[in-house]
Amino acid sequence: MSTIYLAVIILLCIAGIGWSVDRPSRIYQFPFVMAGIFAAFLVPQGISLILNPILPSPKVLERALLMSALCLLMCLLSYALPTSAKVVKALSFPTNEKKLFQGGLLLAVLGFFFSRLALATELTLNARGQLTGLRTIYSTFSHLSVPGLAILLLLTLKRPNFTNIAATLFACVIPVYRIIAFGRRETIATFLLTIGLALFFRKRWTVPRPLAIAAVIFALLAIPLIGQYRSVASSGNWDQLWNLKPIENLKNVVGNASDLELEYAALQIDATIKTQQYGYGTGYWNILVFRFIPAQLLGSDLKEGLMLRLQELDLRALYNYVPNPGLVPTGIADTFREFDYFGCLVFVVLGLLIKTLWVSAVRHDSILSQVLYITFLSGSMKAVTHGTGTCLSDFVFYTIFVLGVALYARRKVPTSKLNYVPRL
Repeated sequence: MSTIYLAVIILLCIAGIGWSVDRPSRIYQFPFVMAGIFAAFLVPQGISLILNPILPSPKVLERALLMSALCLLMCLLSYALPTSAKVVKALSFPTNEKKLFQGGLLLAVLGFFFSRLALATELTLNARGQLTGLRTIYSTFSHLSVPGLAILLLLTLKRPNFTNIAATLFACVIPVYRIIAFGRRETIATFLLTIGLALFFRKRWTVPRPLAIAAVIFALLAIPLIGQYRSVASSGNWDQLWNLKPIENLKNVVGNASDLELEYAALQIDATIKTQQYGYGTGYWNILVFRFIPAQLLGSDLKEGLMLRLQELDLRALYNYVPNPGLVPTGIADTFREFDYFGCLVFVVLGLLIKTLWVSAVRHDSILSQVLYITFLSGSMKAVTHGTGTCLSDFVFYTIFVLGVALYARRKVPTSKLNYVPRL
């Protein structure tokens, strides 16, 4: 059955990518992005675990692949749902460009400032192996450069004067540094999507179909190389980049099942079924508390008291398995942990949210929706790779600051209509 479920995932990936390349604007939409990330991130790992049966039983992998197929199917079906006209209208209001520039520049400056603080602060871990301390706070606020860059780039493409261009280049400093120094997958994807979406929203420029498909293939080859690239970057010996062999490295990933996120997810799913320890949404609450309640300011007792206790899955006792500290819970695992197979419906909610922002951003030229769409679309990939809980906390964080800037820049005049309304 594992082979059948994997074949279904591959067919769904082809369907999502095929739907997108049929019309250029669809390349920037949720189904293409999610089909691409499933194809590049999960499919190679699924093949590896089928060829290398290291899991306790075939049933363990079957459940993980079935959940993966359901989650991807929900991503595609969510785009068939209608959006709320009231929500779209509420997101669409005109803004003062001067105030918008001020807000975007403030976010970029804060992102730069906190990024510098994070680099200068020692990294600490709590008892669960999670990052904690001041560095996590600084690192969180350093990501304000993402919406800051989006706002400034949109303004620059509309009015390419010296001030806008200079501010946009400044906002590029942090993401470019992260890409070069750390090879962050999320940062690379976010940076490229920010540029591509800003060009689409302002100039209606679309990526050529062959280039879009090439991007998926590039991600397929690049994701396994990230660890090696980081080693080269940390050593400073850039000549070693020429020794990287992406195709051979992908073959090694497929041929040697080691430290795979899908293996970790499969064991979490199986352990949840064995222990019947479902969260029913408490996991999302705990992530929000962990992310937004600073123990350094409010005290660890208050923070711990707000968190709802759920028995930890003891994978060591159940399977003699200790995950690599670099592994993160995937979206297929954390949604299953909360709601069993019904957890796949979380991706329906995610897809409908992204589609609502798209309609508002394109049909009504809402700057709020455009900036949120840029940050949310790139963040939605983390729903697969890092878990829907991480994705949720990112969405809440970005919404607070982007909405604050938009309300500050809001002006009360009738909303102008776009002459061109592309089909969805």
